[in-house]
Amino acid sequence: MAPPATLCFIVDERSLSLREASGQALASVPLPSLPQDGEFSTDLEFLEMLPRLTIAPDDARKAALLEHMAQAGGPDRLARRLGESLFNLLMPAPRFLDAYRRARDSGGGKTDGLRLVLEFVLEPGNAASVVHEWAGLPWEFLWDPDKRDFVARRPATTLVRRLSGLPPIGPSSAGYPP
Repeated sequence: MAPPATLCFIVDERSLSLREASGQALASVPLPSLPQDGEFSTDLEFLEMLPRLTIAPDDARKAALLEHMAQAGGPDRLARRLGESLFNLLMPAPRFLDAYRRARDSGGGKTDGLRLVLEFVLEPGNAASVVHEWAGLPWEFLWDPDKRDFVARRPATTLVRRLSGLPPIGPSSAGYPP
């Protein structure tokens, strides 16, 4: 079998770029703004709180989040809706979507799947950067509208997060090898 088709999405302070594993640039756009609507933010908050919501709601925020989930049609629909928003954020132009579809469908089963690399180029000393916000999103929820499934749930699909631009960490003061 051939190696997996690989697409690299690079997020820096100014742009979202797409390239192949070989380094060939496929597309680049100014970095899209993260959705500011209440639904996206509440979906994110709900999914972050989900592991703790098994306990009876003891405060107004938990009750409001449970109501939000019920209005969305349950946790599965809420996760899909968030995944669609994330997918649309990562595919802001037709060239991105076309390249993704080609890579996803490449080889007619003769490749070892699809590898999506999300590289976040962080600037040292800029903890409030928009790249940090992008890096913190739950990309594992990406929802492929064509396949009607979560991207990372398909066998032979790998989703990789990579942080770059940070200085290397020096040797440990505890005497452990680096």
